[in-house]
Amino acid sequence: MLGGWVATAKTWDSFSGEWPSVLAMKPRTAYFKWSEAWGLSGEFLGISEESRDEKVKTLVRVIQDHNPLAITSVMPNALYEETFGENPDKVIRHPYFFSFFAIVTILAEFIARQEQPQKVDFIFDVQHGQMDAVHSSWDRLIDTAPPKMAAIIENPPNFRHSVSTMPLQAADLCAGWTREQAEGEGEGEGGRAVAT
Repeated sequence: MLGGWVATAKTWDSFSGEWPSVLAMKPRTAYFKWSEAWGLSGEFLGISEESRDEKVKTLVRVIQDHNPLAITSVMPNALYEETFGENPDKVIRHPYFFSFFAIVTILAEFIARQEQPQKVDFIFDVQHGQMDAVHSSWDRLIDTAPPKMAAIIENPPNFRHSVSTMPLQAADLCAGWTREQAEGEGEGEGGRAVAT
């Protein structure tokens, strides 16, 4: 599962001004991470489920107020393992590489169809063991992409830590919620609802 949001730089500036004010509300958290929120660990250690749910709902409202475009890539681990689990290349054995490039190409294709396509700066969470593979493959992607798409994604991706990058915390919320929904559907039941 890989997911996040797409918005203009101006929107992200506004968003990054509001997100910390929600984190600062009692019970205060320094950052948002889905696994910590639902595990009541890390920044959410000692916080009640009710308080956690209220904070998450308020964070979701901040996302809704800025109206970014969600983009996700979801694939069943078992299917991926069956197909690529024995691949001699350890990068290919991990689904991140395919999910990353799926998101990039789908978004580039979508933007290329818009009336006034704009370049995209991709910012992803730090992924040790995957970033070098992404960077070393980037030029090949640009070389093989249709010219209109290549112009949109010509800037190589940046990798930053989500703890200090507010939009990446919102991306973590997107990915976590989507994963919950996907796992719930696989089990024949719904996942947790966090939207207001």
